[in-house]
Amino acid sequence: MTKHILGQAIWQCIILFTFLFAGEYLIPESHPDLIYEKTGNTFPGRADDWDGNPLWTREMTSKHGASRHLTFIFSSFVLMQIANMLCCRKIFDEWNFLEGIHKNFIFIGVWFVIIVGQVLITQFGSTVFVVSNYGLNGA
Repeated sequence: MTKHILGQAIWQCIILFTFLFAGEYLIPESHPDLIYEKTGNTFPGRADDWDGNPLWTREMTSKHGASRHLTFIFSSFVLMQIANMLCCRKIFDEWNFLEGIHKNFIFIGVWFVIIVGQVLITQFGSTVFVVSNYGLNGA
């Protein structure tokens, strides 16, 4: 079980740190006010760039709310945890982690409640949950 925990932790750290530090190159943006001029993608949610120049300032926070970049990272983290819930059902190196899932209605119900809750939080919970005022979209 330890190898599964460490493997999951390493995988999640790699993905989340990639999005955190290279998100302005990877995450597309459709809202014109939030496009980062240097890359044409989402505006970085970090406070400063590598040179110490300000990125997401207090003025942007007051105008647009929380960063869409960091909202994307939050949503990615939660979705990886939801995927991990499926994989955690088997702990002895079984390959078919979906075996018998149709018999566990409570697990399926909780899984869908978490997914629906995450979508609602990301799309409509801007001030309360400190996510982007514009939510996330298909882009």
